[in-house]
Amino acid sequence: WAFLTQTPKPVGEAGGGMANAIAGSAFILLLASLIGVPFGIGAGIYLAEYGRNRFGDAIRFTADVLNGVPSIVIGIVAYGIVVLTQRHFSALAGGVALSLMMIPTISRTTEEMLLLVPNSLREASYG
Repeated sequence: WAFLTQTPKPVGEAGGGMANAIAGSAFILLLASLIGVPFGIGAGIYLAEYGRNRFGDAIRFTADVLNGVPSIVIGIVAYGIVVLTQRHFSALAGGVALSLMMIPTISRTTEEMLLLVPNSLREASYG
């Protein structure tokens, strides 16, 4: 248990843990979720309710293509957008990269789940 809760020790000392790595991963996941989930759910709702036009087709195509892009390419794009403009590394760059990978999956999943709702339930929800 101590391995998960202790901070790393200097080189040459015995012991230490991974608390910093776990906290950093959790922080990047939180940032990515705060960025990606609203955009993904918003895009999914738009596609399910209003996306039967050329713009909706373009969003679907972009999401499908972005789903197939390797994570290293997305990381390089995030590096170019965030790190080079801020002139230093930060958790924001990791959060942006991870959110770019989350958005297509969330948007297409949201769209598919909303399309599974029967029209009778949609009409009943109007009151």
